[in-house]
Amino acid sequence: KFPMLTVISWKYEGETNNGMPLTETNEKMIVLEDAIENTMDSSKQYLDAYSRTGNNLKEFVYYSSSQDQFMTLLNETLVTHERYPIEINFYDDPEWNEFKKLIEDFKN
Repeated sequence: KFPMLTVISWKYEGETNNGMPLTETNEKMIVLEDAIENTMDSSKQYLDAYSRTGNNLKEFVYYSSSQDQFMTLLNETLVTHERYPIEINFYDDPEWNEFKKLIEDFKN
């Protein structure tokens, strides 16, 4: 039902904070994440897989039913927000191999 791996990436300057975002940037990331979770959760068009932060990169990772539906919903969700410095990539992953790999990495 959710074959599309969807990765929202936010690169930031974290060199002075051990690779982690500075407070102001982190607060904006939380606003973005809250907006996505609060609005998009009711859509049933995607599943939240995981997020990770570090090494100057924040990633929000989802599995979605389609790229077009995800982007339409995301754009509607963020229409009143400031522009975020994000990049969005979609990958065909119907077997959820990326998620399985992450789970295996944590087991080891």
